Amino acid sequence: MALEKNPKYGEAFCNMGVIYKNIQEPDKAIYYYKEALKINPNFKIARNNLAIAFTDLGTNLKKQGEYKESIKCYKQVCILFLERVY
Repeated sequence: MALEKNPKYGEAFCNMGVIYKNIQEPDKAIYYYKEALKINPNFKIARNNLAIAFTDLGTNLKKQGEYKESIKCYKQVCILFLERVY
């Protein structure tokens, strides 16, 4: 596994996030995208994917009636877009 060989390989963390997003586990995807951003805060793909994962999680929570928690997720999306690096 790439992360075992190089734990500072941000792209591998991002790819793990994509895998978890694809199997509809946004909470785990969020973890991996955040790890990618710790390594490279300017990693635009990881930042955008993190926003999508928060949106997915917020939508799931809203469907379950967890409105306050879903609002927290949507606020995170807003923060990510305000912090985005061009």
